[in-house]
Amino acid sequence: MEALQWFLLARTNLLEETQLTNELDRLRATLPKARMLIFRSEWGMFKDRELAKLLSHLKDTTYDAEDLLRVVDDQALRQRIEDVDRNQAGQLLSYSLNIAKSLFHRTKTRIQETQDKLDKVVAEIEGALNLMEKMRVEPSQIMPETSSVISAPEIVGRDNERDALIERLGVTIGREAQRDQVIKQLGVPLTGGRRSAGSNGKRAAMSNGVASTSRAKQPKGNSGRAGLTETNCTNNVSVMSIVGIGGVGKTTLAQFIYNDLRVEHHFGVMIWVCVSDFFDRRRITKEIIESVPPIPWKKFNPSCSLNDLQIELMERLKICQKFLLVLDDIWPNANADWEAFCAPLRYGREGSMILVTTRCPVVANRVTTRNCEPIQLQGLPTDIFWNFFRKCAFGTNDPESYPHLQDIGQRISARLWGSPLAAKTLGRLLESGRTALEGSPEE
Repeated sequence: MEALQWFLLARTNLLEETQLTNELDRLRATLPKARMLIFRSEWGMFKDRELAKLLSHLKDTTYDAEDLLRVVDDQALRQRIEDVDRNQAGQLLSYSLNIAKSLFHRTKTRIQETQDKLDKVVAEIEGALNLMEKMRVEPSQIMPETSSVISAPEIVGRDNERDALIERLGVTIGREAQRDQVIKQLGVPLTGGRRSAGSNGKRAAMSNGVASTSRAKQPKGNSGRAGLTETNCTNNVSVMSIVGIGGVGKTTLAQFIYNDLRVEHHFGVMIWVCVSDFFDRRRITKEIIESVPPIPWKKFNPSCSLNDLQIELMERLKICQKFLLVLDDIWPNANADWEAFCAPLRYGREGSMILVTTRCPVVANRVTTRNCEPIQLQGLPTDIFWNFFRKCAFGTNDPESYPHLQDIGQRISARLWGSPLAAKTLGRLLESGRTALEGSPEE
């Protein structure tokens, strides 16, 4: 009798286990589609409130499904650990009683409910996106626009990253004495014009004099022009990229570099364009043209076609000094048009540089030329970040006067991954709590 009971339990368990496995496989198969739709909706550039609501619902449901799968995996792992010292029959009987009675009935219901919710919201978002595409909704920029003006009142903990990036741009840092010594040995007089802070003469001299230094600092395996001719889209122009999560300080670092006097003196032409989530080749090309010195004998029509804009840019770059172009906040939809967009930029003077900021590693790898490497911007170091967070939360006040809030702040800051934007946002919330407590002195 016991053997028959054991056999029936085992058979029942195998059937239920197969059903549960099928349900889990189906849920796992749906998740990639859900993630793709989240990606497509976020980067789709459509201003639609209903789509935003559906997207929020899809995110919540997707996160619930991922959490549920983790719980199931944890339960299965726990069961295997508990059964490790039991014999085969004991394992199977324990597995049947525990999984079939508790895990199966509860988990299968949750899986089915999550699957139904996921299928429903996926279908709704697919329908909304397909309808928008049929209606040919005009894409528009959603993300905020940036400028080259440094917006942060204080920049902390980025001096090393700034100097490393500036050197990769070909700018000499902290070696002016050695440079001048070499120039003297070459028999070239150190003229006053070379040290003139704002003169075109200095820019031209540095354009010619520092180019060799820039080319000498190629990564191993890429030397001089040989490395540059293998780039993604440019010949004389190299592309560097700063990649990191949103709020880590990519734009601020780019502003920091752009406004550095050493960089301004090194490049004859400085250009800043906020690309954002809508990669409009015509708008971006036009903004670049507006920052490049015009051709004196040629009249420019800003309302002309993209073809004419690219020809105008190409002709201007042929005769202007080397440039630094910052393309801030590029999103993945730029990948398809990147080569065509870069076509006129290859005519820039040798030593010209493009600096891209993006939160997407795929974009960074796509646009960065082979003589450079994408620069992964990490969060601020722990000690620097805590000091910054403390300033955001307590201002000029002494945190020791609010031990409870300081303890909360330390726990919060440890989970923010060194993100300056997160420090500002949550620091303000903590500051509001501090303000509320100021009227009630601690006992």
